[in-house]
Amino acid sequence: MKVVFLLSLLYLVVVAFLARKKLRELDPRVFFLETWREVDARAMRDKMLRDAIARDRADEAGTPYRDGTRTSAADITRFWPYDWRPLIVLVTLSFVLTAHEYFGDRAMFYRLRDRGLSFDWGPLVNGIHSRSFRFTGPWTFLDSERYGELFVLYWWAFTRGLGYLIPIAITVPLWRERYRDYGLSLKGFADHAWIYAMFFGIVLLCVIGVAHTGEFATYYPFYKLANRSWKDFFLWETAYATQFFCLEYYFRGFLVFAIARSLGSGAIFAMVVPYCMIHYGKPLLETLGAIIAGTVLGTLALRTRSIWSGFLIHVTVAISMDVAALLMGPGLPGGLKLPASWSF
Repeated sequence: MKVVFLLSLLYLVVVAFLARKKLRELDPRVFFLETWREVDARAMRDKMLRDAIARDRADEAGTPYRDGTRTSAADITRFWPYDWRPLIVLVTLSFVLTAHEYFGDRAMFYRLRDRGLSFDWGPLVNGIHSRSFRFTGPWTFLDSERYGELFVLYWWAFTRGLGYLIPIAITVPLWRERYRDYGLSLKGFADHAWIYAMFFGIVLLCVIGVAHTGEFATYYPFYKLANRSWKDFFLWETAYATQFFCLEYYFRGFLVFAIARSLGSGAIFAMVVPYCMIHYGKPLLETLGAIIAGTVLGTLALRTRSIWSGFLIHVTVAISMDVAALLMGPGLPGGLKLPASWSF
């Protein structure tokens, strides 16, 4: 991988040279502090607007001025328009992660495949509930000798994506807002594409660095038959990438944009906690890296008002990790591997 490492380093140098006039934007004082202050200022303006609305409502209701000149703080509190978004988003997130844990795993897949959708209750007899109500018969279409393992991972990707998208699909129209307001707009994306190119180069160097660890090589890719054929490889990576889009739209789009109106920059760190937790079970370095990645990608989303750069960084790095693990192990489909002379 030494040749790949050197090529990646060369790529990063070229990108840095081409974007040299904009590199100041990556100064931590600019990229982080300036963005956080702007987000905090927007949240403060929203709070001031709610304060003005509360004053107007208090005046219209005929509330007496207790100090003789203006509405009191108690009156303003009484008529304050409460921002329900943090409560709705964060409580919903708890249900989403719980559903993923209990209904999006292999055990649920095998249960549906072998027994169908059923509800069991009553005392246990030989490890089986004495009573059961069956909604459907076994989902035999999930049984495949060739693609059984891929179907399990498709179930994982499907349940993850569905869990992320359902709350967005329901709440955004109820708030009378547009989906694109939560980071889907492509406006101005080209102006920030260089940031994606820079971050991808930096993370790619890190991926190459950890690709030599045994934990990394045995963990990725999730689909162990991805190297059996190019069809297997692309079927898996397509589902993998789709799941990442849903994840980015939920965490860096819906969650961050919704609660930033009240919490300001604190929305980023409120997002980082559950984002780190969904990496539990993965290699330790990746889980710790999720704390940094979540902070960077959350800041990037609020700075650019878009999730697209973050999504591209996330998905290209994830696919690169799969490719690196295959190149260091069984090889890509067709037995394609790096020459031994390229290794460190």
